[in-house]
Amino acid sequence: MSPGPGLRVALVHRVFAHVGGSELDLIQVGRSLANQGHEVHVHCARYRSPPEPWFHAHRLRDSRLGRLVRYRRLLASAREVADAGYDVVVGFGRTLGQDLYRCEGGTHLDYLEVVGRLAGKPVRPSLYDRMILDVERRLFTTEAPFKVVSLSGLVRDEIHRVYGFPKERIEVVTNGVDLERFHPRNRARDRAAVRGELGIPATATAVLFVGIGWDRKGLGPILEAVAARPAHHLVVAGRDREEGRIQALAANLGVAGRAHFVGARTDVERHYAAADVLALASFQEAFGNVVLEALASGVPVVVTRSVGASELLRGPLADGIVPGDATPTAVGEALDRVATRAAVADLGAFSRSAAEPHGIEAMGARMDALVRDVAAEKRAARSAQARFF
Repeated sequence: MSPGPGLRVALVHRVFAHVGGSELDLIQVGRSLANQGHEVHVHCARYRSPPEPWFHAHRLRDSRLGRLVRYRRLLASAREVADAGYDVVVGFGRTLGQDLYRCEGGTHLDYLEVVGRLAGKPVRPSLYDRMILDVERRLFTTEAPFKVVSLSGLVRDEIHRVYGFPKERIEVVTNGVDLERFHPRNRARDRAAVRGELGIPATATAVLFVGIGWDRKGLGPILEAVAARPAHHLVVAGRDREEGRIQALAANLGVAGRAHFVGARTDVERHYAAADVLALASFQEAFGNVVLEALASGVPVVVTRSVGASELLRGPLADGIVPGDATPTAVGEALDRVATRAAVADLGAFSRSAAEPHGIEAMGARMDALVRDVAAEKRAARSAQARFF
């Protein structure tokens, strides 16, 4: 329990659900704040998972008339939450009127540039994109919150570069990882069993990929890098609309027998236990929770510098950073560096040590301190405004 009385805190997002990066982050942050003694109110337009005892549920206005109308109603509802008398309003998406913005991704402007790079031609922003860009500009300029929380230094620097938002008002607070669920001891329990289920020899190198958005996360180059290494197997956990194309690529590369597609998993910790390395070759990734899960499980990682969590890789773990573009050659060389390093160093212990400062309790303590700081800043601003008038 944190010092001082609890605050009335509102969390605002489009959807409440137990799937999705920002949705799961809202749950993690909200539970942590409730455990710190705060009265937590969740305001969402849609509840795809039922409300839970740790918060008071409120429904924002929604629409079935398309995403433009839906977004306009979300913005209007979020304004009403801002005027509802909460001590602090925490936003998990691009809305206005929030006191503390937990920025789950990078800027939409940079996202469109990445999409264009993947498509091989510039993206022409849709009307919906232009609305998001307008709200994002106001969010970081004329209608900025007291503070912004970014998941990585990568995102902090991007916000500052694109919009000039002061770095001193951006706090880097990573997501928290469940250090008990994701633990090296799972290897003794699950490693041999999972490898047996998938037909991966004990002497093979198992490369794990976890997530959706396979193109953006570089699954193609990872698959090609694995194909060039006969002793490697690839395990893909997750679903994606590109699954058929990626499976066809595996067949064309002659590695269908070494590429294992296990679907979305609720027991993904078992697959970390079976893995020798996690690979995430994203073109844009604000953080990458799977990196923390792998490290907590004692599994080294191969990641591009475009992954925010690459900032956690220091010492021997830095061998896993792909320095430039996520080409099959570059990814393969990083896999080789990790294998070479693993032969002379206990990368499992280094990995676990890198994850331990980022548990859920540590994240909750940081968010509790930030919420209290923002509440005090908000009270001071209101007092100054009252004196002025």
